[in-house]
Amino acid sequence: MLDVHGRSQLFVRAKLTGTRFGQRALIPQVWVGRTFAAYVDIADDGLSVRAYFGKPPRPGMLYFGYGGKPELSFGRLTRGGSALSI
Repeated sequence: MLDVHGRSQLFVRAKLTGTRFGQRALIPQVWVGRTFAAYVDIADDGLSVRAYFGKPPRPGMLYFGYGGKPELSFGRLTRGGSALSI
């Protein structure tokens, strides 16, 4: 759970690793299809990203980028039982 405007809210979290994520002046984005994460946090060391979705995204390609332009693709997100996986 995260606090949003002083209220607790439940999110689906995706953690991306395997590369170095650079900080830029633009806001980082993570998305699957047309579903964008509500909040994206790049770790201080730049080795991981945590993306928080307001609802579980549908299966599709998972992207990281800026301004809606993908810089990295993390493969196809699939649904297996009650969990999402790549």
